[in-house]
Amino acid sequence: MPLWYFRDEDLRTLQKIIAEANPSPRQKQLLEPLLDAPQSTVSWPQAIRSYNSLHKEEKRVARESIRTQFRRLNDSLENVYEKTWRERNIVLKIGFSRDQGIFFYGLRLPVGIHRDDCFKAGDLVIPARILTSDAYIFEREHFHVSWADCENCQIRKRARCDIQARCQYRPPFDIQSIKDDWSHKCDTSLLKLWNGPLLKLQRIQIDPTREITEREHINLDFCHAEYFDFLASNHQIHLEFLAGISDGIRAKYAPDLDSLRDLHLSLLANTPGLTTLIVHPTFLPKKGPVRYECLLVKRESRSQLAHYPGAWQTSTAGNIHPNKDLRNGLPDPFKAAARESRRELADLQIRASELACLGLSIDLLTGQPEFLFYAETNQPLEQIVHSKESYEQKTIRVVKMPTELCSLLTYEEWAPSNAVCAILTMEKCLTDFTRAKIKFCP
Repeated sequence: MPLWYFRDEDLRTLQKIIAEANPSPRQKQLLEPLLDAPQSTVSWPQAIRSYNSLHKEEKRVARESIRTQFRRLNDSLENVYEKTWRERNIVLKIGFSRDQGIFFYGLRLPVGIHRDDCFKAGDLVIPARILTSDAYIFEREHFHVSWADCENCQIRKRARCDIQARCQYRPPFDIQSIKDDWSHKCDTSLLKLWNGPLLKLQRIQIDPTREITEREHINLDFCHAEYFDFLASNHQIHLEFLAGISDGIRAKYAPDLDSLRDLHLSLLANTPGLTTLIVHPTFLPKKGPVRYECLLVKRESRSQLAHYPGAWQTSTAGNIHPNKDLRNGLPDPFKAAARESRRELADLQIRASELACLGLSIDLLTGQPEFLFYAETNQPLEQIVHSKESYEQKTIRVVKMPTELCSLLTYEEWAPSNAVCAILTMEKCLTDFTRAKIKFCP
């Protein structure tokens, strides 16, 4: 895993803290390329792998000895972190792999979000929280979907919207101003964006008298929104976070982004995303599935609109369309996920009934809720890869589960909810896999 959203000044602080951790002479030799690196030579948030020429020499060193060294260094860093980096809200770990060499795992969290609020898988700390069940998957009948009444929204109209007009998200003044700026950019520049219709997930309600493992119905309330609403709210707080702005849209309108159950308190657009991982099992007679592969995507776009550019993501992603994805007049996340999968993977044959919902997550960096899906297909993934949409630059890869997928989760950058979806999928598909097996020093 790389260093997530570290800023330029964090390199100097990282060097200082490693020095304060009092590494051994051998550890200093291994860390020397990082400690002496000029600031201009480090590309954030890409992972730092400073092993290089020492790699072959270290192959002759007992792996257990190396693990012990880095566990000790991590313990020292943890002590220094408690003293020095608590106010910076940063998680830092150092790992070692025989194949990858030395790598650093760092995560900067927004103000108000603690590491204990995050999703944990072994040594990984992922800035997302989930609403899911360890025992079951969610099916269509477990969701009760309805259109939000005006009395439940922030509009506070005197009369309820009629059935045809439905309820429309009305952004607060500051968010509306940013939305108007996006509209102005599109009108006066070469930036061409379509302010298409989307849906806002207004509220998630669960019967408080029952446990989630009883597979009770989850009530979802939706209202109408637009793409520019998302850009001016959820996407905007992501840009402000990267720029180090702590008193922007997040602080004013969504200070509590760590719980799906409190989603109705947020004044952001909260247009729900759809994250789907396509899995292909290989079967042997009388033995069942013996190997699983999955399809991953890395979007390379570096534009201002890119969401987690250069990060690994699941097979397909998208949003719920308020006109195309209705079932009995109500939004259907399963229908939307199937439509988006067929759109991005033209050769994939999949129906909404074949999708399994692992739960819902909320991205703690953007506040955006996401539905997490996975689906098994008998179609070879190599054939599906060639049909992937080509309107944006991307890397497409078929990886084995769990070996290659765990390696990517450990050493590469991921979009938070997509990483959660991949881990939960492995737990559902592989009987002998647990998230605790993801380690920095395997």
